[in-house]
Amino acid sequence: MEKVGGEKAGLLERMLSFLGHWIVGLGKWYIVAVSLVLIIFGAYYSEQITVGSVMPGSPILWPWHRYNQDALRIVRSMPMLNPLYVVVEGNKPGAVINADVIKEVYRLNRYITREVRGVIFSRSIMDTLPYYNVMGGEGDPHWAFLLDNDVQVEYSIHQLLDRAPPGTWDRFITYDLSSTNIVAYCASKRGRLIKGIMATINRHIKNNPRLNALEGVKLRLAAGVIGIQAALNEVIASAQIWNLTFALLGLFLFCTFNFRSITAGLILTIPLAISNLVGFAIMALTEVGLTVSTYPVSSVAIGFGVDYGIYFISRLLEEKENTEDLNTAILRTMTSNGKAIVIIATTLTLGLFCWFFSTLRFQAEMGTFFALLLLLNMLGSLLLIPSLVALIKPKFARR
Repeated sequence: MEKVGGEKAGLLERMLSFLGHWIVGLGKWYIVAVSLVLIIFGAYYSEQITVGSVMPGSPILWPWHRYNQDALRIVRSMPMLNPLYVVVEGNKPGAVINADVIKEVYRLNRYITREVRGVIFSRSIMDTLPYYNVMGGEGDPHWAFLLDNDVQVEYSIHQLLDRAPPGTWDRFITYDLSSTNIVAYCASKRGRLIKGIMATINRHIKNNPRLNALEGVKLRLAAGVIGIQAALNEVIASAQIWNLTFALLGLFLFCTFNFRSITAGLILTIPLAISNLVGFAIMALTEVGLTVSTYPVSSVAIGFGVDYGIYFISRLLEEKENTEDLNTAILRTMTSNGKAIVIIATTLTLGLFCWFFSTLRFQAEMGTFFALLLLLNMLGSLLLIPSLVALIKPKFARR
């Protein structure tokens, strides 16, 4: 193969020429098949990505950093640092002074302690009532039960609150007896642990008809350090979906308007969507958590990666002006514009990959993730886009 003027083609140009001939032949079918496999792979594993921290301490630092090592020791020795509050909220003063409410809250508290994985222990004011009855019964252990009569329940709770120092029970019950709560102390603030705890408690409440039939009160999740982190993780997961949706939708609309073709917009958007799916799947497999700091990276990679596809399609339309054969235009685009795409993408990818050697975990992981997305976007521009053009033969490329 020789270039115009007799100059001999370089190794990269010969490789791109061979790749172009393979794509316009049978190669396009293989590439589309591999892309479908990647979509399935990415969709399956991206669902398993951890939202939130994957380890105690700071996600910015490596696990062996002194700060994270100390944080791990503190969490193990001081579990009361991570409380989760399950609130039993009444609609009027004295709503929790009800024998049925007392018993169901007591059962829920025991269930959380015994069955919910990740909870070290839990407490509520209901734990103390049976033992207080024993004290009122002259130490007879047969009195260690919850009373069935609402008047007796009210008397026991008032006695318990009045005989304790002021403020002793404020974290468990309100002064007007309208609401009470269960405080569950969790092992850590790791994203998967929080998700499992919340899912288990919610499922138990949903499937327990006695809890749902309580009159005058309702169960609300959740407060405390773990409750706030759970809410934050839910917002991050939802925001990431909308973030990618708007980014890809904006890209699709811009490319559709620029090339005056819906097909062109789809051809340029599909490779970027696949690369992000694969990127999130790799994050899940390598246990990189999705946090406030990490989720914007995918949008930035979309903005960088779409350039390669726009370069390729623009050059393809220019080459099509000089030939009637679409396959010939694809071959010429691969050997001309493809070389520029490879050089630009390789330069950016290698530069970002150097972040892998950073002493900061966040910088190392995000640099590697960013480099991976740019590499996938380059492969999509050189492999999937020409394959889709050769396979579909869209009108905008035949004009």
